[in-house]
Amino acid sequence: MSSIQVISISVAYYLLHNTIQLDLHLRRPHSLLQLFLIAAFASLVSAIPGGLVSQQIFGNSYLYNASLWFVAEQLAYSTLLPAMLCAPRFTPYVTRHLFFKLKSLNRYQWAPFLALCCSAMLGLTLGGTGAVAFPVLPLLWCALSYSLFCTSLLSLLFVGWTLCLSAIGIIPSELSLLAQDESISLHLGILSIALAPMVTASITASRNDAVRKLRYLAEHDSLTGLLNQQTFYQQAQTQLDWYTQTHTPHCMLILDLDHFKQVNDNYGHTAGDLVIQTVAKVLRAELRDGDIAGRVGGEEFSVLLSDCDPTQANNIAERIRLHIAKTPITLKNGHVLQLTTSIGIAHAQKTCELNKLLHKADKALYRAKANGRNCCHIYNASQDKTILN
Repeated sequence: MSSIQVISISVAYYLLHNTIQLDLHLRRPHSLLQLFLIAAFASLVSAIPGGLVSQQIFGNSYLYNASLWFVAEQLAYSTLLPAMLCAPRFTPYVTRHLFFKLKSLNRYQWAPFLALCCSAMLGLTLGGTGAVAFPVLPLLWCALSYSLFCTSLLSLLFVGWTLCLSAIGIIPSELSLLAQDESISLHLGILSIALAPMVTASITASRNDAVRKLRYLAEHDSLTGLLNQQTFYQQAQTQLDWYTQTHTPHCMLILDLDHFKQVNDNYGHTAGDLVIQTVAKVLRAELRDGDIAGRVGGEEFSVLLSDCDPTQANNIAERIRLHIAKTPITLKNGHVLQLTTSIGIAHAQKTCELNKLLHKADKALYRAKANGRNCCHIYNASQDKTILN
């Protein structure tokens, strides 16, 4: 029998890795259907010789033995494979993350799992054929509450638990007296119940992915991938509120490309878009984790630096300025642009409203432009009493 199962596993492995557009993470409902069909084909390959072997050992008809073999293999494939494919890579970081995530779950987040455990205990207590269906609602609740991996793992545990209860006669208590077709029907029913939450979880995961994509498009600038103006202001204000409570120093940078209008006038908007994208890449390369960057105008960018004093902010701004100045931009016609940027810096130690901080950084930016451009300037209330042109 082991050689037959090796053949079946080999067929399933080949089909899994040669099926076009099969999402192995099963975050698309049609991928779960493809997986089910692959499992069915591999089970059929196994059932054809397996029925003959079973007939010689246990008797009964070939059709019954082959059908029971097929259902058993299909049940194993359809519950084991999703859990294996959706399982995360258990690196030390992922393991710690999962541990802390489990530790932080509240009682409401534990409720679906506890309901599933209660349904299992109820089935063990009452027995009978109806006990197979007790976990249906808790499993669907788990599918709507947990990840696809957790749901597939719980479905696998449900199948194992139900088969164990069937083996000892609790579900149903008269299993030994069942007709052959009823035994196959029982296994198909268990398979259907196990697949329902996985399909629900897959649809939920697909919907959540679509929502995340829509939210990303709504919150980010389509050209650069940085935060758009509205989202930057919202996140910056949230960070400033938190900084105010913890008395953490923070700084605001406003960057403006020097003579950018000439780029659009002389080389077209395509060249201007390439320049904007290049600046966004520089910002990603130079900023630290926790810093927030956004495109707030045509060629204007804002950056909120976390836990940063004026000296550190000036160093970061200088790195950005030098990086942009040293980055040649080659256009499609072969022309090379060498751009510069002016940067205004504003610092707030304690309570500071976002609008006031932006206003100070904007004044500092105008001072940098007045000083000849391609430089950084830190806002000083005594020096920057008026907005310079």
